[in-house]
Amino acid sequence: MPPIVEARWLAGSDDDDPGLAETYELAVTRGHPWLTGELGFWLWRQGRIAVLPAVAAEPYRLHVGGDPAAGGRAWLAVGCPSAAADAWADTAAEALLRRALEIFTGLGSAPGRRRVERRLRALGVRSIPRGPVPSTREHQDGLTAREAEVLRWVRAGHTDAEIAERLFLSTRTVSHHVSAVLRKTGARSRRDLRHG
Repeated sequence: MPPIVEARWLAGSDDDDPGLAETYELAVTRGHPWLTGELGFWLWRQGRIAVLPAVAAEPYRLHVGGDPAAGGRAWLAVGCPSAAADAWADTAAEALLRRALEIFTGLGSAPGRRRVERRLRALGVRSIPRGPVPSTREHQDGLTAREAEVLRWVRAGHTDAEIAERLFLSTRTVSHHVSAVLRKTGARSRRDLRHG
């Protein structure tokens, strides 16, 4: 149920789902911390409840209780960066919003990015990093068009100097592109790239 509620919320719909409240009450009665937290969180987002009970999982309780910064840290502690970014998107702290933007970008979450971008603009922040261009998003390793081009030349067996000459770049720039390709693909060497 929460993914449907989340999708509606991201789309800007305020539709009340009666089943959500019923399921939440059952989770509270049964003392289930994560279900109580998640279902209660969405009821809170809809303005249908103001606080979560003590049984709710800590990351949710912190966020709903007015401390989304701490809620985000609690999410990170349990290995949930997306939920951490979601919590930080509700803060007014530029550093946390920028971190949320990085996480959403890394996860490819366009709705999350847009939400954080709107928040940063509302706070008067002017320098908001653009997300990856479509060609970068489409590449399986997240390579830019130039990095993909350099990779093709590396796979063909060319040195940085030869690639630089062909692409009218400095050798240093090509070396930076090769380093980025190695990092993004997880390859350990040029040899790995040639055989990849």
